[in-house]
Amino acid sequence: MKKSDKVENSQSSSPVWEPLKNQIRSMEVTDMLDRPPSWLMKWGMYAILLAIGVAALSASIIHYPEAVETKLYISTYPASFNINANTGGMVKNVYVKDSSIVDKDQPIIELNSASDWETVQQAEKFAKDVLNSVELEDIDNLKYLSEKRRIETLGDRQEMYDDLLHTISIYLLNRAQRFHQTKAEISLMRLEIVNQTRKLSRGLESWKAKYLLTSPQAGRFYFSKPFRRGTAIKSIEEVGFVVPDKFAYQGQLMVSSTDAKKISVGQSRKLELIAFPLADYGLVEVTIDSMSKVQTTTEFNSTIRYRIYFKPLAEYVTNKNIVIPIRPNFSYNARIIIGEKSLLKRFMEMSAPKLK
Repeated sequence: MKKSDKVENSQSSSPVWEPLKNQIRSMEVTDMLDRPPSWLMKWGMYAILLAIGVAALSASIIHYPEAVETKLYISTYPASFNINANTGGMVKNVYVKDSSIVDKDQPIIELNSASDWETVQQAEKFAKDVLNSVELEDIDNLKYLSEKRRIETLGDRQEMYDDLLHTISIYLLNRAQRFHQTKAEISLMRLEIVNQTRKLSRGLESWKAKYLLTSPQAGRFYFSKPFRRGTAIKSIEEVGFVVPDKFAYQGQLMVSSTDAKKISVGQSRKLELIAFPLADYGLVEVTIDSMSKVQTTTEFNSTIRYRIYFKPLAEYVTNKNIVIPIRPNFSYNARIIIGEKSLLKRFMEMSAPKLK
């Protein structure tokens, strides 16, 4: 055989034997991997179907609370009294602390002015004492009042005060020289003192109405926002409110028309205030007192929602017997539990939007 024939034979035989060199599995194993046994596929499919069935059954059996997240607004019953500024200005003094007990007409905030509350009080006492002295014809006390240390920081009311002092001085002088005056003239001068005193009192009242914010009733006072010396206040701005001595918390919230179908008057529901962690505080049980439909119409659509009112509670006590320190006339993020829902239904609701 020629040498060239040997080379050709070696080249033609190499493709047949080369795969066999690199093959690491037997022919039986390769055949099994290419064609798995029918029993393995059958039982594998059964196992997968069984696992899916168990998961679906568990998801349909296991329920968890269905909650609606919304805003809870806390008001009071009886209703609170709001305190609004009659004029704009800067805060000069703050006389009470937040959540403190106040009396009727007790000063809350004083605004900057040419006078101040302490001086106005002195002028009020002076006017009251003058009227009493004139009524009793107590000349000695009237003279004492006129000679006391003069008040000089009444702002726009200073002229009223000075006019009254001048009239009192003339009256006292004429009383000392009574033989030059008739009784009728003395009586007219006394009447003039009374009129000027009442004019001063009205001026002081107008100062208080403009620059002094007071409590309209006795109760507990709450600030609408923090105020301190130098804080700017706008005209008719609410600075706070007073709740009566004895009151209850009136809660209300809004839900969609769909969620409202799961709520009815008289039902008891669990409420979670998100600001107070569930693990630490727990849930508050509330009773549905009433429901009202609220329709909101815009340029593009109309939405119907329902306002839910709870029966008033003296305190918001949780199932862990903890009192939640809620603030009246304030909004809280909350969740109200309206029923129970299975895991399967929840999964289907979450998947439905994605499939559309």
